[in-house]
Amino acid sequence: PDKSFELREFKISPNCGTVAKFSTQTIEVNFLPISVKKYSVRLNMDSDKFEEKLYSMVITANCFCPEISIKEPVIDLGTLFKDHKYTNTIKLLNNTKYPAKYEYIDDDDQGVVEAKIDLGKFSGVIAANGISEIPIYITPNQLGFLKVSRYIRIFGNENDPLMFTINCLCTGPNIKMSVQEKENKVVEINDDEEEPSKKSPSKSKKSTKKESQNSTTKETNEEVKTGKVDVVDFGLIKVLQEHENILEIFNDSLISAPFTCRLENSPKSPNAFSISITEGEIQPGETLHFPIKANLIDILTYKAKLTFSFKL
Repeated sequence: PDKSFELREFKISPNCGTVAKFSTQTIEVNFLPISVKKYSVRLNMDSDKFEEKLYSMVITANCFCPEISIKEPVIDLGTLFKDHKYTNTIKLLNNTKYPAKYEYIDDDDQGVVEAKIDLGKFSGVIAANGISEIPIYITPNQLGFLKVSRYIRIFGNENDPLMFTINCLCTGPNIKMSVQEKENKVVEINDDEEEPSKKSPSKSKKSTKKESQNSTTKETNEEVKTGKVDVVDFGLIKVLQEHENILEIFNDSLISAPFTCRLENSPKSPNAFSISITEGEIQPGETLHFPIKANLIDILTYKAKLTFSFKL
């Protein structure tokens, strides 16, 4: 074949061989144009045994590009969890009687930091008068509102590539907390507890205050949603005896929730309350039963602060 043929446009099969005497050989020429223009090329047949060309044939074509559009160029995905992979689709519309070839343009700029976007098919053909549905996979990597644009090129189209935009709000895990009474009944916590005017001589009252984030993770406070539990109240308990209360931590998310926690007792009573778990990871849809123990030595009101920090 002639050396001017572009490999991406023309494919000849077979491109070499032997034709037996008094016989025929079928040669297939596949043409996939990638430019809007008039083609005029020549197919030459030659042989190593002869200096002159055995046969020459002209191939002509007038190529134009079908008009392709994206059905929904803006995709609003709502709230997504960080580092979780989501699936959606984009639809390419071809309202002409000619097929068209598309190719996804991958991006290596700042948009990759915000979210990772992959297509199920990076290239393909849109049938004449047809719709091509392309799976798209989105993994948000950055917290906050994201607006990420990507492009699809239509072969032969000299205009700008087709653009589609993905809008979403990326958040961390959604954490819900509740306190369980000894009767295993979940109760709502009122942070406006009134202190009793009278105390039993053999009992003491305590409140343990819990926060969802500490100062070291202040920048992520708005990205970890927590159910409201401000006080874990042991009520009136006997001194010199160990008592336990359970804080239930539910991960209502599609992603895991790694955490660390710190208990701060009063300097005057450094051992009044204790915890056995200081770090862990709550899997999606799971509940962690977090034990808090109290062992009081005097008839006083004891307080401590329990701080959770969730890693994003």
